Amino acid sequence: MGKTKQDLIHEASLDILANTGVAFYAKEAVQLFRSHGFKTDQNIIFFNETQIQTALDSTPSQFLVRARDSKYDLRLGGQNAPALAPGYGAPFIIESNGFRRKATIDDYQSFCKLVHTSKVINFNGFMMGDPSDLPPKTYHLDMLLNSILLCSKPFMGSPLTAQAAKDAVQMAKIVFGDSPAPVMVANINALAPLQFAPEMAQSIMIFSKAGQPIIITGGGIMGSTVPIVPVDLLIIQNASVLAGICLSQLVNPGAPVIYGAVGSPLDMQTGALYHGGPESNMVIKEGLLMANFYGLPSRGGGALTDAHSLDYQAGYQSALSLKIAFDSHADFILHACGILSTYMAMSFEKFLADEELCHHILKTLQPLEFNKDQIDLSIIKEVGVGGQFLTHPSTFKHCRTQFIPLPLANRLPFDAWQAQAVSSYRDKATKSLSIRLDQYQRPDIDSSLENELKRYVRSRKKEIC
Repeated sequence: MGKTKQDLIHEASLDILANTGVAFYAKEAVQLFRSHGFKTDQNIIFFNETQIQTALDSTPSQFLVRARDSKYDLRLGGQNAPALAPGYGAPFIIESNGFRRKATIDDYQSFCKLVHTSKVINFNGFMMGDPSDLPPKTYHLDMLLNSILLCSKPFMGSPLTAQAAKDAVQMAKIVFGDSPAPVMVANINALAPLQFAPEMAQSIMIFSKAGQPIIITGGGIMGSTVPIVPVDLLIIQNASVLAGICLSQLVNPGAPVIYGAVGSPLDMQTGALYHGGPESNMVIKEGLLMANFYGLPSRGGGALTDAHSLDYQAGYQSALSLKIAFDSHADFILHACGILSTYMAMSFEKFLADEELCHHILKTLQPLEFNKDQIDLSIIKEVGVGGQFLTHPSTFKHCRTQFIPLPLANRLPFDAWQAQAVSSYRDKATKSLSIRLDQYQRPDIDSSLENELKRYVRSRKKEIC
């Protein structure tokens, strides 16, 4: 039997790790590698197969992430339902009229409220709009505070700096105590090709020491930061992720890690990154297969699009990207809702549209389960040939639960649709958004915990400023 694609990528990655190495631009990371006998050349670390395998052997295949409200606890890995988190890192908001503006902390708070009230999105994000109205040195504190207070689902920590990572860990301890159990997930992005910036390497160490899961993503831009051929991107990505896993497991063997699968081409006509095309979906799918190859939980792409509005392009690109992630059994789907403009913008209307899309896909993927006892031929025989089931008691019994609601989608005949005051999908989303935010109720939290969190944030802001 010949070698699989995953075998070939793994072997090529081992070659790169042993002979080219991966750079870590954090002194403490380099020192840790050296102290464990890794070959180094200044900031470049070299890895042998035994060191990689030892790290993989101690990385868990699944783990539970606790939420402030235990009904929202999530188990990641092991073919469980995926975590669905909103868009991440966008500096702009695109409004329903097409106007683009800088994101604010009010926007961030609104996204927290939408996540909390969502029946589909089960994981609160971080940087759901980069708040331009707050000082960048301290705004991670405001985002973390709002993530915890406004939503009782699991949340994402801040890897922006070493201190931001420490703040995330400390704020989690205030709420959850000193237990090392996972309560948040932090997103770590490697620099392509084959590098980890100081803050990313430091965040790996800080979150891993605290037992908090990290997503390690090592993709790049095909034709720019990585070679233009997709398999070469996969090798660079895989080598970077394996190197990051090694650092995590040196800090704390058994620390949870999620394998991040991303990658996008460079448009050779415009020189712009794009991720709504089939090439991105192809490399994400293969990256997710690598995570399965190692038995690791995985992160896939979300409702990704290069469109700047909630239009046909946004719809088909988002649907295809999400479907790839679901079909490939991604355990954590980042950017599952709200993202536009190739990661550069968030949209409230698209958040609701993508939420409905996720609901639709989840329902589609459910197998049609039944057994002999559930087959009731008496109903069919009772109505007989040429009858109707509209007024049958069995229809009344199941009519409210048999089909999922898709409130933004049109199911009306043309004349009825045309007669509506609000008929377009986008306008329906705008109206639904207003109702949803008006009806939001903040989840309960012990007043002493809330006061301690706020004191911590005030104290840290004074120290920083």
